[in-house]
Amino acid sequence: MRLAGLMIAVVVAACSSSTAVTPPKLIGRVSVPGGPIDIAVAPSGIAYVTRSTANAVDRVDLGTLSVTDSVGVGTTPTFVIFDRTGATAYVSNQLSDNIGVIDVGAGSQVRTIATAGDPIPMQVTADGATLFVTTNANRLYKVVIATGVVTDSLDLPATSHHLLLHPNGALLYVATRDGGSVLEVNTTTLAVTRTFTLGGRTQAMVLSSDRQRLYVANETKPLVQVVSLTSGTEVDSVFLDGGANGVALSPDGRLLCASIIFLGEVQVFDRSTLTLDTTFVTGGTPRAVVADPMHSEVVVANEGGWIDAIR
Repeated sequence: MRLAGLMIAVVVAACSSSTAVTPPKLIGRVSVPGGPIDIAVAPSGIAYVTRSTANAVDRVDLGTLSVTDSVGVGTTPTFVIFDRTGATAYVSNQLSDNIGVIDVGAGSQVRTIATAGDPIPMQVTADGATLFVTTNANRLYKVVIATGVVTDSLDLPATSHHLLLHPNGALLYVATRDGGSVLEVNTTTLAVTRTFTLGGRTQAMVLSSDRQRLYVANETKPLVQVVSLTSGTEVDSVFLDGGANGVALSPDGRLLCASIIFLGEVQVFDRSTLTLDTTFVTGGTPRAVVADPMHSEVVVANEGGWIDAIR
């Protein structure tokens, strides 16, 4: 499935070290034209934003909420990630059937890695040696970054739009979207160790800070479903105004943020109680949601063409 051009919304959830809780607020908007789809945040606090109709990735200073550079890439750049150091970024050039490798310091795409089918989500290992990517061939591929060689692959029940690499590096979570499940995959063997059958359309995922719970956005239920990684079962759920595409936790772990894709909203919940804190009407079509620890923010990609900041 090919994604249409999108915009960016940035949601910044305030993180207070005091006992007083400051509710998040909408504080600003920055225009990012060209159909941006996804945002990735580097350890330095800068972000890369994919602009699908402009065939570019823009660099955004999240401290000043300003666009500072643009990198030309392939056709329909869709998802973007940084390596652990923030020195290299990878962009899925969906309709070029390749992964672009971006030298962040140089501000340019320096090489590409060919893929079998249109690439969508990616994850890269902590050592920067291996990249995981799914394509519309309904497969997960394991790629050696240095050579671009595929060393293994896994057949999927449907096209995946979201991957999540466990911090231990041993497990990869694959949301199967129309398959209505999340697969827990051994990163060494690509064997499926468990399948979490959730129904609906599974989208983005985030882990709790203690790594015990997996939060899964569901586009058609509409819910954020909570899976215990101890038992492997769904143990709770968060009811939403509409279907969710993106989900993230605030950097302090206090807030759970979900993008309500067809209503132009971002809903923010208290993670400990799963009760609604605030609903922000952003407009557009909010998608990916990513935390920015440097600025105590959460960043949300929106199909409309701007960046909103909530702090």
